[in-house]
Amino acid sequence: MRLASGVLWPMPITLDVTEEFAKKLTPGASKVALRDGEGVMLAVLHVEESGQVDRAAEAKAVFGTTSKAHPGANYAMNLSNPWYVGGRVEGLQGPSHYDFRTLRLTPQELRAEFARMGWRRAVAFQTRNPMHRAHVELHLPRRQVVEANLLLTRAWV
Repeated sequence: MRLASGVLWPMPITLDVTEEFAKKLTPGASKVALRDGEGVMLAVLHVEESGQVDRAAEAKAVFGTTSKAHPGANYAMNLSNPWYVGGRVEGLQGPSHYDFRTLRLTPQELRAEFARMGWRRAVAFQTRNPMHRAHVELHLPRRQVVEANLLLTRAWV
């Protein structure tokens, strides 16, 4: 639940693949094209490792449950592929967006905005839907404990 630097990172970013695909890869030699929904290549993953994961353990660690009623836990355990591939990502270009451009900040633009507002620390929450009361009750007290500002984001598809 943390990066090698110790920074809290409670939700892993993973590339899940089929066993068949994973077994075709050679760590240290294989590269995987990462494409957007239209097939435009955005980055290359230089494969360093792959392996089968314990999806139930991941769901429990990330979402606190293995209940199929929880959309995130259900996806992790039943809909994602059982193998993960990891390695260095070489970015080629950012994704093209034609809507909500003023809300789609790059990491550098977001850091500049934090600095402009005087934020020293930020915790983030990303949701697929409008934030509801339970999310507010979960996140506002936690951000106060770590003396951080709260960044709310929407998952863009």
